[in-house]
Amino acid sequence: MIVCLTATALLLALVSTLTSTFAAVLVMTVVVFLLYLTGTQYWIIVGEAVPASRYGAVSGAVQMFATSASIFAPLVTGYLADSAWGWGGVFVLAGAITIVGPVLLLFVATG
Repeated sequence: MIVCLTATALLLALVSTLTSTFAAVLVMTVVVFLLYLTGTQYWIIVGEAVPASRYGAVSGAVQMFATSASIFAPLVTGYLADSAWGWGGVFVLAGAITIVGPVLLLFVATG
């Protein structure tokens, strides 16, 4: 997960520098592939972190937050893309947000 999320963060930031549509789509394809590799592991973390009697409630809450993010992210992205940030800034911000995950995983895994 740490390798895939770190590579995702770097590739998202890289998209902001690309001038070719083909190159941007290619890099975003790799980003999506890397994110698919990490998907099931989030549920493993939840399963190991909470008691079995609370798994349903916690996994439901996790899904609620994920779904809420998928509702609000396009709105925020559109707003930022139309602002002085532009699309380049949006992709750099996405990379910066993404790097938080592997950093926290490293902290938790070694703590």
